[in-house]
Amino acid sequence: MKRREDWEQRLYAWHKATLEIPHDWGRNNCAFRAAGAIRAMTGVDLAKGFRVRVRSEAGFRRVMAEQGWRSLSDIADAFLPRARRPMRGDLVLLDGPNGEFFGIKTGTHAAGPTQRGLEHVPMAQMIAAWRIGDA
Repeated sequence: MKRREDWEQRLYAWHKATLEIPHDWGRNNCAFRAAGAIRAMTGVDLAKGFRVRVRSEAGFRRVMAEQGWRSLSDIADAFLPRARRPMRGDLVLLDGPNGEFFGIKTGTHAAGPTQRGLEHVPMAQMIAAWRIGDA
């Protein structure tokens, strides 16, 4: 997987177009939003085949169990290499106000959807990170 040359512009356009979509387990949970950002940057859809199977939190957890994933980290590890020092645009797992969630590193913060809406969390709250293609 490789980032497109204009990945920053594509990520910004995707983010702007999806900013008002509320949290929804079947459309806009943190894993699907992360997959959308990755698709914008690389053209690769890591959630292909999973979106149609999830309509609720229970459905999300069922798919995780079927795949043998016990945590959000397990999901990311199945698709991406870990990053010790994440760069802008990389996937990060954050400790948020309602628990762990995926975000995309934007600089000193990362942004991702929670049930409270889009959260911007300081990178100091990062638990783990994964490289998104070649930057």
